[in-house]
Amino acid sequence: MKHFYQDLPEAPSFDAVFTGEYFKPLPPSWFIATTDVVNSTGAIAEGRYRDVTIAGTLGTIALANHLGSLEFPFFFGGDGMVFLIPPGEDGAARDLLYQTREMVWKMARLDLRAHLADTPGAHPVAVARQFTTAGGNGARLEGRVKSRQRRGWRYVLFRSGMFLEVMIVRIALITGLPIRAIGKNLRAAREDNQMNADIQKLDGTLKAILSLPSRETTALITELERLHRTGLIRYGYHQSDRAIMTCMVHVNRTDEVHFIDAADGGYARAALMLKSQRAAAHEPERF
Repeated sequence: MKHFYQDLPEAPSFDAVFTGEYFKPLPPSWFIATTDVVNSTGAIAEGRYRDVTIAGTLGTIALANHLGSLEFPFFFGGDGMVFLIPPGEDGAARDLLYQTREMVWKMARLDLRAHLADTPGAHPVAVARQFTTAGGNGARLEGRVKSRQRRGWRYVLFRSGMFLEVMIVRIALITGLPIRAIGKNLRAAREDNQMNADIQKLDGTLKAILSLPSRETTALITELERLHRTGLIRYGYHQSDRAIMTCMVHVNRTDEVHFIDAADGGYARAALMLKSQRAAAHEPERF
């Protein structure tokens, strides 16, 4: 389906594009990407409309240069773009959009938001709130897994190497240097973490990790309880002030997945509440 756009039938007139005959569903292998200039209204009020326009369109220009043509769908909204990315080009598009953000900031001191084919809304892996650490239980356990030892020189060697890796990632994040390692663009590590975060699961039940303000959390729980009382759902939840991320990364490849759970029990603690509701209703367990 890589040539989905080129293979679309051409409408004979402008009026025809508003008929259902010429609407085609986007194949699931394509990606939606967006850019948007933060506080474009303020910048325009300062007389910087040209800067805003250029910043909003640069992402499409970068993608067109990469793809070798303008034969892909895009829409210009004044201070940003929406465009569709062909299959297999999502990795390159992420890198290009990240580089475009840097260019816009250096060129015009404008903050350009850029986003590619991820779940919007209450994402628990916010880019700005991620931090790196080489200590704690995570590093200790990973050192044991890699060395296959609980202590000894191999364990110390692997854990020291992990500390060095984290320091290199921090340097790339702080300085913006184009450092690449194990096939990854390290300065885009936080964006990659968010992109590849596993936060929703559908297996006969819905499992999700959300990051919400306390007011919205209370409203959500109230609504879940209301639906439970009417007999429409069974549910369980667990609240925490942080999330934990377990990463599965392929060396020298771009594909990866990060398993997200709430700290202090997460899904397992939520499952206890759900199981108790099912037991009370004499319903078989599926969690």
